[in-house]
Amino acid sequence: MLRNIRKLFSTLVLIVFIIGAASAQTTEFTYQGSLNVSGSAATGNYDFEFALFDGAFGGSPIGTLTRNGVAVANGIFAVNLDFGPAFPGTNRFLEIRVRQVGGGSFTMLSPRQPVNSSPYAVKSLNADSATNAVNATTATNATNAVNAVNATTAANFSGTLAGDVTGTQGSTTVTRLQGRNVANTAPTGGQVLKFNSGTNQWQPDTDNTGTGGGGGTITGVTPGTGLTGGGSTGNVTVGIANSGVG
Repeated sequence: MLRNIRKLFSTLVLIVFIIGAASAQTTEFTYQGSLNVSGSAATGNYDFEFALFDGAFGGSPIGTLTRNGVAVANGIFAVNLDFGPAFPGTNRFLEIRVRQVGGGSFTMLSPRQPVNSSPYAVKSLNADSATNAVNATTATNATNAVNAVNATTAANFSGTLAGDVTGTQGSTTVTRLQGRNVANTAPTGGQVLKFNSGTNQWQPDTDNTGTGGGGGTITGVTPGTGLTGGGSTGNVTVGIANSGVG
């Protein structure tokens, strides 16, 4: 009896296609196929195994899911599959094994089936750079956009930056502030970033706000007629000299 069952399944033909994601907010998707037995559409309950691979041949499965007692009517069946974050944008293939319920060992069907993009993956055509994105409305390039579920608020990303900053996420340089260039000059101790209207750019310069609230360019105080004191360092005072007031 077991030999006859295996012989029957050796002639199985599986025509499969993927119907998009079951939900735009999860990693689950719906897999629908057509199962034929000896050239005729299968009807009944069948057990399935779905193994996910990164190649059409060989390798080790990335994940394996079992769906028992799947109803097949006129050859048509559908199952929901969720391998988690297993779609980084590279190729993925499903290896499918099937048996009648209680029919002994599984029969592997060949060839493996490629996992195609779902409708919401078409929306995000460039989300390879938003690996851990959580709202991919503005992402453009996602071969398998299961990981880019909503990339407006991407927590981690890679790629070239533009605008007032340049470089990458790990090495960012601020080149402008409010649309005005920042001078490529390293500041020295005590300097601050100031805007120079003459060169129309931000650049390092001396902080003229001293600890006493003063500053400026005064280098010394010389007392005039009738006055005493003055100086060029330290605290400078000015007084009225004897007979300084007439």
